[in-house]
Amino acid sequence: MVLTILSIFFLISLPLRASEIYPFFRSVRQEAMGGASVAVVNDETAIFLNPAGLGKIRSSVIALVNPELETNYDTNAALATGLNYAAVLNPQALLAVAQSNPGKHLHARVQVLPALVTTNFELAAYANYTMNAEYTSSTSLMHLDYQNDYGAAMAYCFRLFDGRLKIGASGKLINRVYINTDILSSSTNASIGNLASEGDGVGWDGGVLLTLPWMFLPTIGAVAHDIGNTTFKLSNGYFYKPGTYPPPQFQSVDVAFAIYPIQGNHTRSSITVEWHDAQNPETADPYRRLHVGAEMDFGDIFYLRGGMNQRYYTAGIEFDLMRQQIQLSTYGEEIGTPTVPREDRRFTVMYGFRF
Repeated sequence: MVLTILSIFFLISLPLRASEIYPFFRSVRQEAMGGASVAVVNDETAIFLNPAGLGKIRSSVIALVNPELETNYDTNAALATGLNYAAVLNPQALLAVAQSNPGKHLHARVQVLPALVTTNFELAAYANYTMNAEYTSSTSLMHLDYQNDYGAAMAYCFRLFDGRLKIGASGKLINRVYINTDILSSSTNASIGNLASEGDGVGWDGGVLLTLPWMFLPTIGAVAHDIGNTTFKLSNGYFYKPGTYPPPQFQSVDVAFAIYPIQGNHTRSSITVEWHDAQNPETADPYRRLHVGAEMDFGDIFYLRGGMNQRYYTAGIEFDLMRQQIQLSTYGEEIGTPTVPREDRRFTVMYGFRF
């Protein structure tokens, strides 16, 4: 069924669309597995990736600390020309760094998701900071994409037919500070307060997983993110109160298929293919929608991951040391157009402490 849907989408002629696609949430494991998560997620990130995944959780966990830090190849190169990570919080300072690195795509992301998780239920807090900036010499402009979210979320999963069918739903309350603008090289007073829009919104997600009782446990999954679109007009926010609101986080539907081969008593794997934003296949290059991932689990201690995100390879590892986790990933993000692809190579690290 899922493969038939994917084949139909590939046959559709699609117009060009430039720049990055911004999902509400990313996880390190998801990035390492080619951006795929819908059919395989089984930890606290299920609250945003697919709440039906809460039905896979075996015991109660408090994810007390789990910061993720992400950067990219161009940003690392810019460190040699004076970039420091304090500059990513100041558009004027960032402009000076970007001018010294024309044509380089500067990227940074910080994310935390402390959560109380048990089988079928999760309560979480959330914070995310994402920045993308690039200076173009021919136009004397720096384009800045900035997003800062704070909020809380709750999710529940219903398990039916001995857990073969899982249906999950989640709700989130988010404050968002948002910038998407061009800044002139002659600017002297670029600041978040002068450039940002801000607002609060309530959003809803719903997901489903169907696992068939056959060899390799074939699983079909789907999730609807931001059902009916998440708007940010409940209030004008708490930090800058600019009087303008961020644009909506538009509804998207992702579909996936996964299998779970077992290689031995302490070794098993998962393989998944996923199609993003299935309800709007005409809006983007099909390669941006395709995500393929695989994971090898060695005794629930060491994990090896890889895949394809859009056009580009992904890879990652995890060490699960009882109460501590270390996850590393690298992935390529498409920031070009269907006719002129452009890879942004990114690197992410996460340290988690849980009990």
